[in-house]
Amino acid sequence: MKEDTPAPAQRLRPDWIRHEIRNPLNVLTGSLRLIEMSGVTPQQQKQIDMCRAAIDRIGGILDSLVGASSEFAAQAAAELRELGGVTFLAKPFERGALLRTVQLAARTHRNIRLLSADDVPEVGWLLESLLASSGCSLEVVSDGAASVERARKETFSAILLDLDMPGMNGVEAARAIRHNERADGHDPVPIVIVSGHDLEKASRGDATGLTAGETDDDGEVVVSPDPEVAPLVPEFLENRRGDIARVQAFIDGADWEALRSLGHKMKGTGRGYGFARLTDIGRAIEEAGTNQDADRARAAAADLARYLDRVRVVPADMRQA
Repeated sequence: MKEDTPAPAQRLRPDWIRHEIRNPLNVLTGSLRLIEMSGVTPQQQKQIDMCRAAIDRIGGILDSLVGASSEFAAQAAAELRELGGVTFLAKPFERGALLRTVQLAARTHRNIRLLSADDVPEVGWLLESLLASSGCSLEVVSDGAASVERARKETFSAILLDLDMPGMNGVEAARAIRHNERADGHDPVPIVIVSGHDLEKASRGDATGLTAGETDDDGEVVVSPDPEVAPLVPEFLENRRGDIARVQAFIDGADWEALRSLGHKMKGTGRGYGFARLTDIGRAIEEAGTNQDADRARAAAADLARYLDRVRVVPADMRQA
């Protein structure tokens, strides 16, 4: 079935522009990561890094033009939280972040049956490749309406919904799935909303500005990382403390590419280690490097220092006791 050609007015809408450019960029990023997983030479890695830097540059320009944190994202995040049983996964995602998100959503590491809805066919292929050795089974549909139909007929451990789909978007599909569950007397299936929007940040509803999963207690930010990565956390946080000085050094030397790269790495690893706030700070540093914005970089480094001074790591089993 041929896709309907969008009207000229739709093609000028910022959300449509973002959707049509962001999705191919995410496919390219995911493909590069799959290539890296198969083993590459130093020269090939350099070429991959150059491609990734170009993708990040285009993404930064796109966000500055159409707005990375749109009103739509804030409204979508608020409604999705109210539906219950909904978590968020940011594009582009690492294999580890994908696995952890679906395992936590499904509350199991075994026999996970996933349904994914995304209007970009290549995304389904990437998901299949990333999940190939995970023990997860995956069914892919091309739009939100199809996901609602499949969810009513079959049982899934979790459902991944792309937020920005033409026709029925991720919010509408999630709402319809929850409606059918209530009508049929079924328990709600965990839903993971996949988006290039920062829905985690948009969903914060308190004045502290803390990310979901972090709580403030007498000025402390309490974080309980996944037990699998907990042994690596002390060194990870120590390296982030070193980043404070590195940010200033890159500003002093006008080394904007190094600053951008530092922020990009922090953005990509923070949430994976259980520190979603570090992903936000990393994103700010990355954008500062892209835009050669020294003031914003200094502000992000100050945020990083304050956060690291307040964060306290508590093992998950102790926190539940």
